Parts: sequence; C-alpha cells; structure tokens
Amino acid sequence: MFRVEYTISFENYLEMTAAGRVKTDYVIPFIFALVGFFLLACGSLWFYIKPSSGSFVGGTLLACGLLVTILALPAAAFARPRLGTAKTDELRRVYARYHSDPRVLEVDEEGWTVHWRGGVDTRPWPVLKAIHNMKTLIVLATDSTPYWLPKEALEREGQLKPLLHLAQAGLRKRELVCTVPACPSALVYSEAMLFHNLRRAVKTRLLAYAAVMLMVYWFGFGNPEYPKMGSPSIVLFVPVVLIVFEGLYYIQKFFQSYRKAVSKQAEIMVDCILFENEKVSWIAEYSGFTEVREIPGALLLYANPETFHLIPKKGFSGEQLQRFKELLGAGMVESAAASSMTR
Repeated sequence: MFRVEYTISFENYLEMTAAGRVKTDYVIPFIFALVGFFLLACGSLWFYIKPSSGSFVGGTLLACGLLVTILALPAAAFARPRLGTAKTDELRRVYARYHSDPRVLEVDEEGWTVHWRGGVDTRPWPVLKAIHNMKTLIVLATDSTPYWLPKEALEREGQLKPLLHLAQAGLRKRELVCTVPACPSALVYSEAMLFHNLRRAVKTRLLAYAAVMLMVYWFGFGNPEYPKMGSPSIVLFVPVVLIVFEGLYYIQKFFQSYRKAVSKQAEIMVDCILFENEKVSWIAEYSGFTEVREIPGALLLYANPETFHLIPKKGFSGEQLQRFKELLGAGMVESAAASSMTR
C-alpha cells in the first residue's frame, strides 16, 4: 500500500477540460458554401432578367456556383479540430471552487481511495473501466466518475509505475479467451461506416439521394439550351456515385485519424473486450451492448444507436469467432434480464 498527497494545479485543470473545448473549424467550408449559393442566385437572376441573350453569363455563374458549392464538401471533410478559446477568469473561478483543494490518494491491491475536503471515495479495482495516460495526468475512470491524478505528484513519490501496474492488473482480472487485431483495413472501416450511417438515417438518405437526382435531371435535361447528358436513366447512377464518394471520404478519415487512434489489438475476455493504445486502456463489457450487427469483414457492437465498437473478423479462427458471439449473446441476455427485473 502507498499514500500520495497531491493538489490538482490549474494547468492540470486546463488539460482536464480541454476535450470539452475542442471544436472543428468550419469557417472555410462555410465561406465556400456561401459564395457558391450567391453565384447560383446571381446566375438564376441573370437568366430571369435576360432569358434570351444571357445564356453564357448566366450559365457561367451557375457553373461556378455549383463548383464552389461542391468544393465546400471536401473542405468540410478536411476541416481539423482545434482548441477553442475560453475565458481564463471563468476557468480559474471554477477551478478554485471545485478542484484546488489538497487531496490524498491511497492505493493497495484491493483498490484505491481518494480523500478530499468533501469526503472519502473508495473504489475496488473491478469497477475500473479505463486508464488514461495524459500529458500531465493519469485518469482512473469508472462508469460514473473520473479520478484525475497529477503525474508530477506520483513521480515525486516514486509511485507512478506501481499505480499503473496495479491499474493494468485490475483491468485484466478476467479470463482471456483470445487476442485479435483491432485495427481493420481501410475497406472494412469504410464498409462499416457506410452500413452504420445508412441504417441510422435511411429516410434522410433516400430524400437526399432523390433531391440530388432531381438536381442532376434539372441541370442535365430541364433546360433546352444545355447540351444533353445522354439518356435520363443516367440519374439512376447518382446514388451509386454518392455512395462511392462517401466511401472514399471514410477511407480518407481512416488514414487521417482513425488508424492512429484505434487500438492495435483487442483482448477478448469472458465478460468484456480490452482495448489499448498509447494513451488509454479501456474495457467494453458485453452487458453494455444493446445490439450486434455483422457485415462481411467485421462485427459492429452497439452500446447505443449512435456509436459502435468495430471488431474485424480476420484475427479469429472459426471456433474463436463462434465462442465470441456466444459470449456476446450471453452478456446481452443477462443485461436485458437484469433491466427487466429492475422495472
């Protein structure tokens, strides 16, 4: 057992709250879209004012407007998140009120205890769900509470490595079934994202495809002054083209961010899956999943309708995959039974 006295600094608090202040910068895509719509409106107005003699100028404005509007899509796809600005005075006020008090951490083989001016909180290792190794902090996270521990204080007392060792052992106090690669190929990731987004918003996708098909038909066949694009049946290929471009977008996102952040392997255990990368180790319990979907290259494990864990099939043998599905089903049935009893 060891004991560490610590105080969360304001720099620690800024790192604690950084995730909530990250925003994606869509200024450039917004400018592209605004200019594009303006050019489209000008082109339509030009055709209205000079319907007989303004085809060249009006057509040029419409074409430029359509091109600039389309460019807003890749600009939005490549938009990067950035840390938003916040009022330092407000952050310091919240920090001083809730996080600046001295604290004490006690750790042993059974779990950890945190003492602070508001009370005492004791947690056993089995409730640990994630370990975040941040720049200045180690975070022990349960289902409900993150415990923020400054690295500086732990290193000063020589207890950083012992704490991480006990925490990692706490996550792995379960029977291991197998270890498989957790990073899918770019094609499998794209396939999973297409499947997920299509089934999540079927009506929205159908309406969007119909709207784009009408636009293509209007631009290609609605105006007799425009050159014909060929058979009107070409608009039926619009959904295929859109799906291909969406798939390429997901492949780009895979290489841009997903491949770097995803766990390289998944440890399949009897009641959960353990993922681990350079910054975080975490478990996903089977009882927390509400739905499992299977596509040719992977399993999609849903904890809620909006997000899922992607488990590639390529690392499993036939027997391992079958047992994994059985464990998933048993965990979900047990969770559903427990939920029905509490109602």
